[in-house]
Amino acid sequence: MTILFALLLTGCATLSAPTPNQSFQLTGKIAIQAQNHVQTANLLWINQGEQYKAILSDPFGLPQFVLIGTPTTLVIEGPDGKQTTPSRSKRIFIDQIVSFIQAFPKTTLENARLPKKLQLSLSGVTIKLVVYSWHPLPSILPHPA
Repeated sequence: MTILFALLLTGCATLSAPTPNQSFQLTGKIAIQAQNHVQTANLLWINQGEQYKAILSDPFGLPQFVLIGTPTTLVIEGPDGKQTTPSRSKRIFIDQIVSFIQAFPKTTLENARLPKKLQLSLSGVTIKLVVYSWHPLPSILPHPA
């Protein structure tokens, strides 16, 4: 199976790069378009090393979905608190987004130009991300037992 993967970066903002230990917080807005349907959400991404938590919320700030992941696990929690594990095809797509977000703060350059806008297309689905801010964080997520 051939997977068509196109990545387009547009726009950059001069922001301070997060610390090299990959503990950072990203805030922004995300839009997902599949066929003729578009869904938007506010995004709060908290990253510590290889662990991340992405909170997708509605315009009123109420969490709709929470993604909790590591390199080997991914759990999606819905607004009702029910947790699910995505299918392999959905996991591949989500992993592409995770890799992109986690790759950029690895720079240690001062005043690094980090991306402000991203568009990712894969198998008829387009995701657009507008980043409002990237901030370094202290280690805040508990380590798995």
